[in-house]
Amino acid sequence: MDSEREQASLITIVPTHTSELDEVSWLRLKITYSNSPNITFVLPEGCSTKEFSKVFPLADFRFFPTSRFESYESYNRWLLTPELYESFSNFTFTLICQSDAILIRPLSELVNPYDYVGAPWIPGWLMGWHPIRRTLTHKKGLAKRRLEVGNGGISVRRNSAFINFTSKVPRLGEWTGEDMVISYFGPRYGLKIAPKTFAENVFLETGRREVRELSEIPGLYGFHNLQMFNPLLEEHILRRNS
Repeated sequence: MDSEREQASLITIVPTHTSELDEVSWLRLKITYSNSPNITFVLPEGCSTKEFSKVFPLADFRFFPTSRFESYESYNRWLLTPELYESFSNFTFTLICQSDAILIRPLSELVNPYDYVGAPWIPGWLMGWHPIRRTLTHKKGLAKRRLEVGNGGISVRRNSAFINFTSKVPRLGEWTGEDMVISYFGPRYGLKIAPKTFAENVFLETGRREVRELSEIPGLYGFHNLQMFNPLLEEHILRRNS
């Protein structure tokens, strides 16, 4: 990576455990790549880069121990440690864009004063901390609060803030999604999480009725999991950019 890339304020990373992606995932990545001046594939050690290099000749690659990618749980636990953010500490922000997400506008256009911006959850998750099981839960009898922002599948993270946050966040017992842990504990440990009114103008991932009915592409920057929540909108995006 040259010095100019290292001085850039934001890097897009695509974490994936394999290069054997389906056709739609490749199409999403091509659109994301066209909107990302700096993009790096985050892969397990030993993973082939041949197919990625053919399609994305200017992309970079970073390798991490295979244990980080063994399961959804191990990946989520990893994102709650400093390792990934320290690896990209030369950049101010990291945009995590999984292969089921899509970036349709360059984030260089976004003025972002926050440490974490993820797609809002609508209507949100009502969660409390279980001190014995050391996990977040919906169960009764705990003081709860509503988590609104947001989904980690496409999310912007300030590297310096996340290095600090992940060194303080409680060690989990039972597994909990990393994005919920960020939303719940972030404010306690100094993480500035975007309010819903800001995040909903950046990313989208939701099952609400009005989103299912969207046929025109909203003026947002990216989406996560459209294949589940609005496959027709995703088809429109892919067709427009093909």
